[in-house]
Amino acid sequence: METFFPEDSPLRFWLCNASVSQIACTVTWPPIIAVTGYAPCVRAWAPTSRDEPEFKPVQQLLEVDGERFVAVAVKGDLLVAADASPSGRISIWDTATWQRQQTVTAGAPVTALDASRTYIAAGTAAGYVRVWRRQSAADATFTQYFVPDVQLDTLPICTVRLGPLRQQGAAGAGVEGGAGTTASDSVMVVHTRGNGRVSAWRLSDAKIIGTLGRPPPASGSPAQAEALLSANVVVAVLGRDGTLLTASWLPGGPPLLQWVNPLARSGSEVPGVSQHLAALTSRPLCCDADGNAIALGFEDGTVWVWGVLHSYQPPPPSAAPAAPETSHWRGYHRGAVGAVACLPHRPGGQLASAGADGCVKLWAMGSGQLLAVARLGWQVTSLAVNEVALVAGGAEGQVQVLVLVSEEQAAAGHSSRPTEQERAEAATAPGSGSAAGVTQYNYWFDARSPKQVAAAGGSGAGGGGAGVCGRAAEYPDAFAAFVPPRKQLTAADLHQQQSSSSNGGGDGDRGVADGGGSGASASEEEVESAEAEGAADPKASSFNMKAAIKGAQRSAADQAAAAEAEEAAKRAQLRAMGEAAGVARSRGAVQLDSATAALGRKCSNPSCLQREGVAELRAAGRGGGGSGAGAGGGGAAFKRCGACKSVVYCSAHCQSTHWRDGHKKECAALAAAWKAQQEAEAAAVAAALASGEDGEEGPPAVAPAAAPAPPPPPAAAGPIADSFLTELD
Repeated sequence: METFFPEDSPLRFWLCNASVSQIACTVTWPPIIAVTGYAPCVRAWAPTSRDEPEFKPVQQLLEVDGERFVAVAVKGDLLVAADASPSGRISIWDTATWQRQQTVTAGAPVTALDASRTYIAAGTAAGYVRVWRRQSAADATFTQYFVPDVQLDTLPICTVRLGPLRQQGAAGAGVEGGAGTTASDSVMVVHTRGNGRVSAWRLSDAKIIGTLGRPPPASGSPAQAEALLSANVVVAVLGRDGTLLTASWLPGGPPLLQWVNPLARSGSEVPGVSQHLAALTSRPLCCDADGNAIALGFEDGTVWVWGVLHSYQPPPPSAAPAAPETSHWRGYHRGAVGAVACLPHRPGGQLASAGADGCVKLWAMGSGQLLAVARLGWQVTSLAVNEVALVAGGAEGQVQVLVLVSEEQAAAGHSSRPTEQERAEAATAPGSGSAAGVTQYNYWFDARSPKQVAAAGGSGAGGGGAGVCGRAAEYPDAFAAFVPPRKQLTAADLHQQQSSSSNGGGDGDRGVADGGGSGASASEEEVESAEAEGAADPKASSFNMKAAIKGAQRSAADQAAAAEAEEAAKRAQLRAMGEAAGVARSRGAVQLDSATAALGRKCSNPSCLQREGVAELRAAGRGGGGSGAGAGGGGAAFKRCGACKSVVYCSAHCQSTHWRDGHKKECAALAAAWKAQQEAEAAAVAAALASGEDGEEGPPAVAPAAAPAPPPPPAAAGPIADSFLTELD
């Protein structure tokens, strides 16, 4: 590995010291880099070229400075970032132009975020998940996809993952396999801590396709202690086929590594691992998996790696339990390990680990051999993977790109080649299962606003109130207020969750998303078997499995009833809003059968219900005193488009709204059709006249039309009279 930027001048996340908490980058080289951390901003750098790239900061992201961001993702042509505001704002930028395309809100503080090219999913502190879907590849507008939101828990949702759905012909995939699954399907997997449930949705048709949860344990039983440990998830990773890997930990005890596949409705403690973790009491800080191996980094400097596990199938209940043989190895840092990343695309499979000792180490995945060491000299808090590089973030805000060298370069004596002392340290534990003598992370934060930082000249001096900045260890209360820690659940929390669920649970205004597709769905037997998992209490959570699956496979009668209810809601809304001219009530067409249907032409704006006869009557009621189109109304008669002559509008507002919403694209074609029609009519009249002049029997002569009378002078405008041109050309 070699550093891309000079070692003494890496990129800087913030004006002063502020730790990097997450890095996201594109897979292709050179990468677009996005960073969040313990400062009120999100930062990104874009390469200028492919051959000799220079990474320039994206100035457009400065517009959102002032709020801490909790998560960021770079997917395809979009950068998505969620801030820590009470409304849960999520900003979306186009990475080609770096213009902010859209800002959506989750309705509550965002606690988990993931995105793909098509979907954005956000878990909230209120216990529900909100999902948005992109309109199309050409239109990057996102609209809310699940309505209502997916209410799953009364505790914050800390794990939401999106991934491809590869479940063709897999064992136990009867829930979703076959007709409903396509090559482009995506899956959303959500873990809820309060009820210990992992659920999966197929996003192409918004259907829940699998769920697995634990029954509520009896108070004081061994199952309650296990449930409490399982609920305190520290890190989670989405593996192959929708399998969620979770690492849980409580102070003073060994960690717990579990895998849950909601699609196959199976899960357990990862086999062959518990005997290795039994003697550990250190907290796991990071985890990664590539389908062939699992890597776990600990606070005591240990890196644990276990071999192929994804093909393991639990034995039948009648068989004697036996731990399978699992390949494993472990390596060491001289500091807490805050980031691990699997690199399956590297020759033979490799693993990168980074720690508070200021080193990034590259290991051979199969043997655990130390291949390379990048000695950065600053604590590394996060890693992101690119096809030819790693992007590392530091505890003081540093960002460095580490280019992965080839095997030939490493064998030729590259500077990152480990020394004999480094090989010996990598194979020797720095302590005896504790964090003693191991360098721990020293996090920095800056809770000041950009104006306060500018007034201080970018210095890292501390302060009071909202303007505190410095080391987290020196200002623990201010740091906890700025970066709220994940709450450690207690038995009382689980009991409160069960009580809330038994009493109806959840948010009464929220529910489980209804599906709208025609794909495969769960059968009644599968619904009953899913409920049987919580036989001790069918209401083990506010998430109702049977209602969710039935909602995902609505019958035609159910869909008709839902459509009728939606139409009734629209009618009620329109009655409350009135029918004033030019009110664009929705982005979609409003289709209502009204008693005004016989009162003239309807405004061509699909979202307006105004009719010409109604407008004339209202104009007359304002004191116009006349009758007929335009009489006394000062603009009651509808005006038609001056270009295509094919559409009419009640107001200039409706004309501009319809132009924006689609008429702009069709106006030219309508104008050409109108012109062709006029030419055809003129040709028909000319042909008829020519046949009459030749002495042929034809229609009676038509008297020349009288000259049109001059239009009457316009009447005085009423208090709310419309004022715009009759022809809009």
